[in-house]
Amino acid sequence: MALSHASKAESRRGGGEVEGEIDVFDVSGRLVKRLFRGRLTGNGGLFYWDGTNESGSTLASGVYFAAFKYKGGVTTAKMLFLR
Repeated sequence: MALSHASKAESRRGGGEVEGEIDVFDVSGRLVKRLFRGRLTGNGGLFYWDGTNESGSTLASGVYFAAFKYKGGVTTAKMLFLR
């Protein structure tokens, strides 16, 4: 999964840094894993999700959503996880 924070975040903040978090949700909208929380710098980022939840259990195959939330917006990505 690749989520870039550069375009919207930089134009609103005027720089290459943004504070935010990346979460993974199931199709019902339930949070299954927090991948990142903190400050990102540069033009983008690449984050890996191994298909596990917060307790480390592997989740079922299916559709999941990643959301990068930052001050001023949200960027989402639809993912298909296959075991």
